Amino acid sequence: MCDEEERVNFGGLLLFAVATFVAAPFVVTAAAARFIGARDKEQLLDLAAMTGITAPLVLSLVLSFLYTGTALLPEAARQTVAQPAAVAIVLLTIIIIAAYGRQQMTSVTRVMADAVRALRPPRSVLGWIALALVVFALVQAASLAVMENDALEYAAVAKYILREGSLASYPVVKADPQTGLFAPSSHPPAYHMLLVWGFATGGTESMAPLRITALYFILAITFLMVRILRLTPSPALGVSLLFATPLFVSMSVSYHIDAMRITAFTAACAMAVEFIRRPSWKEAVLAGYALGLALYAHSIGILAIPLTGIAFLVLADIP
Repeated sequence: MCDEEERVNFGGLLLFAVATFVAAPFVVTAAAARFIGARDKEQLLDLAAMTGITAPLVLSLVLSFLYTGTALLPEAARQTVAQPAAVAIVLLTIIIIAAYGRQQMTSVTRVMADAVRALRPPRSVLGWIALALVVFALVQAASLAVMENDALEYAAVAKYILREGSLASYPVVKADPQTGLFAPSSHPPAYHMLLVWGFATGGTESMAPLRITALYFILAITFLMVRILRLTPSPALGVSLLFATPLFVSMSVSYHIDAMRITAFTAACAMAVEFIRRPSWKEAVLAGYALGLALYAHSIGILAIPLTGIAFLVLADIP
């Protein structure tokens, strides 16, 4: 076995993938369902699409708080404390959310299982085109070499944060004396912290955290688009148009962050519309949750706020 393979912790990568992209979306959906009292199948699926799929960003946000807090520790102790604390705080966050949503666990499990069993091959040419485009994007995200500047920079900054054990030096406006890294990013550290979590558990020699994150959010935006467009004559048309857009696919499979930021942005807009259609303080909280994660995911999230205002003026029943 080569030295690189020896330094890749496959058990850690499995923990990263399952905790972040399976357990977190499931428990957040159950918690949201309990919060608003959702029991209808369609409402549960909508919650999964608009709140559950962005759950990995919740874990990223918690890790951002942790790595901000470790800046108060002596430099020599930061990394020693941060890495084991990251595992503990991620698992604790999932457990706390699961405990809150435990009453809806059975309902969410049943609805998700029914939705998977109900999957059938497309019944139209357009449906097959949409499926082929999504599969093609997934194959590219899983197999293409990580060589674009943005992806390499995000990975390098995440490894730097992991080595430093804190966010005290983020953004990297002073070149790292060890590597020469200089990355004055203007975005919140959402994607960086997902990678920090992946590198902390799986090792820094593998780019698997980037690939796993991209694969998840490509599937997530597909699911969200289908839910948003399910009452239209052809949801497949919307999915096809999205994945036939060269810039979106290229950036999603090469830069790896873009499917995540577009998913968070779209989920925020969809949740805001849901609040406008069924106004209540609980729906307002979920809309705030989605908008907040969109802002945290990427600086483009700020555009969700004016779009929400426009949607309110267009859709709200204002006397």
